[in-house]
Amino acid sequence: MYLLLDTASPEHFTVALAKPNGRWLGVRQIPSHFTQSEKILPAVEQLLKKHAISPPDISCIMAVTGPGGFTSLRIGVITADTLGYAWRIPVVSLKTGEYDIRSGLSPRTLQKIGSVKSDHQVMPEYGRPPNITKPRQNLG
Repeated sequence: MYLLLDTASPEHFTVALAKPNGRWLGVRQIPSHFTQSEKILPAVEQLLKKHAISPPDISCIMAVTGPGGFTSLRIGVITADTLGYAWRIPVVSLKTGEYDIRSGLSPRTLQKIGSVKSDHQVMPEYGRPPNITKPRQNLG
C-alpha cells in the first residue's frame, strides 16, 4: 500500500491510499486555506483508520514536492519525510500533476516507487525563489 501527500496548493491538500497496482483505495481532498499543518496528520490517521490500514501496511510514501506554495510544500514534504523515517519506509518525490486523482498512478510512477532506496527522503522544489517577505526597496 502507498500513501500520497499532496500539499502543493495553499487552498487544499490531498491524502490518498493506493494499492500496489496503482488504483486508489481511498482519496480525501481537504479544504485547508493555510491550515495544512493542523489538518494533515489527523487526515492521514482518519484515512488509515477508515480503510483498516496500519503503518506496517504502508510500503512507500509519495510526496508532491512542487512546484507549489512555499509553506504548503514544506509542510507536506516534512510530514512525508518524518513519517517515512518513523515507519522506516522510503519517500518518493512526485511533481505537481504527476498523478491523476481519478484514474490512479501511472506506470512511470509505479516504476519510480519500485526503484527508490529504503532510506530515501525528498526535498521541496518550489519552481521559483520563495516569496515569504516583502521585497526590499532600493533607497539609493
